[in-house]
Amino acid sequence: METQRLEVFQKTEGRCLLRLFDAQDRFVDQHDLDATALQELLKESEQRYHTGRGALAALGQRLYAWLNPTEAPWLDGMRQEHRDLCLYITVEQRLRHLPWELLQDRGGFLCGDPNRPFAPMRRVHDRVLDGIETQNRPLRILFMASSPLDVHPVLAFEDEEALILEATRRAGLDLVVEESGSLEGLADWIDAHDAGYFDVVHLTGHAEVEGDRAVFVFENRLGHAERANAEDIARVFQASNRFPRLLFLSGCLTGAAPGQGKLPSLCEKLVEAGVPAVLGWALAVGDHAASQAAEVLYERLASGVGLDLAVAHARRHLHDRAAQPHR
Repeated sequence: METQRLEVFQKTEGRCLLRLFDAQDRFVDQHDLDATALQELLKESEQRYHTGRGALAALGQRLYAWLNPTEAPWLDGMRQEHRDLCLYITVEQRLRHLPWELLQDRGGFLCGDPNRPFAPMRRVHDRVLDGIETQNRPLRILFMASSPLDVHPVLAFEDEEALILEATRRAGLDLVVEESGSLEGLADWIDAHDAGYFDVVHLTGHAEVEGDRAVFVFENRLGHAERANAEDIARVFQASNRFPRLLFLSGCLTGAAPGQGKLPSLCEKLVEAGVPAVLGWALAVGDHAASQAAEVLYERLASGVGLDLAVAHARRHLHDRAAQPHR
């Protein structure tokens, strides 16, 4: 996908600069933005999106108009020039908290456009990752489901595992299943393999955000809940410097930023700790939707598609299923 990057720079107390960079991270242009309008968008996002009170289309249209004002229609121009587009958005000024996945023009949600794949991605830092060559081998995934006895609802992780296997059967997939659901069990599998062996580590389970604390819920040796923050999870990979290319935290609120966007999400903290890319869910998610997203994502990755385009296809698949009439 063609990539562009947007960042917001605080110019004065009431004014911001929106800066655009190209695929080589070269400065392209900038224009003024109303900081008051940004705060209003953050407030509306908290009221409508993060509480699930609806009017999401209107919020997506407002966000698009703010990002793409009449006097500087950058996004219109980028979409006309490029058939598929990955838009990296920095997390400064609480931009992490805005629902970029809802961006909508007059034609509908950008993420739901079947003809022009679109993927908004949050960029945590300016670290440049070394180029990774495509390997002539199956995609390697370490899959771990955690469903403690004292946490409900019980997860249907067997269905998710089966969907992933079926989706990638033709393209080929090397799937290792970690059975304990514990942080120690995850560390044992990582330590037992060379650096770079696993392309993806997929963790399915419950997550929680309480105040400024975001945690993923693992199992202990007795099968009960053991909560771990980003630092606890990162140590599993940092100890031997064996980070996967992608970590998928498939659990509710793993992508939610505490303090209404003032603090980084669990996903963002793991990127800060060294994981190249992390996927998560900003809101609560059902088992079936999470499984469907993983199915499409890994089907595309196993076929050699880049992460940004694979994410775009997974989002569009969920959008299409939500638009289908129920019988």
